[in-house]
Amino acid sequence: MTNFATSLPKYLLVAIPLLFAQLATPAHAQTKIEDCGIVITTPGNYVLAKDLHCPGYEDGIIIRSGGVEVGLGGHILSTDLGFPTRGIFVDGSTFSGKVQIHGPGLITGFDDGILVDSAHDVQVTGVSASGNGTGFATNLAGVVFRGNQAFQNVTNGFGLQASYMCELSDNTAFANQQDGFAIDGPINQISGNTAFANHHNGIATGSREGDKNQITKNHAMFNEGFDLFEGNSTCDNVWKDNTFGTANESCIH
Repeated sequence: MTNFATSLPKYLLVAIPLLFAQLATPAHAQTKIEDCGIVITTPGNYVLAKDLHCPGYEDGIIIRSGGVEVGLGGHILSTDLGFPTRGIFVDGSTFSGKVQIHGPGLITGFDDGILVDSAHDVQVTGVSASGNGTGFATNLAGVVFRGNQAFQNVTNGFGLQASYMCELSDNTAFANQQDGFAIDGPINQISGNTAFANHHNGIATGSREGDKNQITKNHAMFNEGFDLFEGNSTCDNVWKDNTFGTANESCIH
């Protein structure tokens, strides 16, 4: 009988053990987050290891490094609303590089569920934010928000402040006390989102002229103000192929 191993080509005899060694080694070792107030200053893959309830004076997670991935691991990150804290704070003034934040998981009770400040290579996917001041917030930042949901927040579901070249796609905002999506800044892409039953507007742009935001193929219904609201009188944003009940300007389509 022919021996199977000795009948294999020599290069396979070398490659097969190497393949099994690679499969047995995790692609990215994960660092567990088990306490509030962690400050991430080193690139790596981090994961929330359990539900965390933070003291009112403490942020949940602070990111001050590029090359960072943070997963919520299906857990809840919470605090008691009323303190100026952030569930996850990306402080882009201190670094450059990519940051990824992903669910599933819930952030609740913070002044900002997720705040991205001055960072321009950040992606947030599959996260839920409820019962915060603002669910997802940016300041002078460029962020991709994809497949997230913001509901029952005290102000806006998603609030982009002076931010540019952000992408918001396939997110849902409902039952927030102000706007579902509040867009203040230029050249943002707002596409495929759903806004309903918010207590002010569904999707609203700010008063800056020349913003040239692309707002396309969104669904906005049953919001108490307008479903779609254009904030500048010159209609410098592009509204196209949206589904909505009410709008404040004829340039909205």
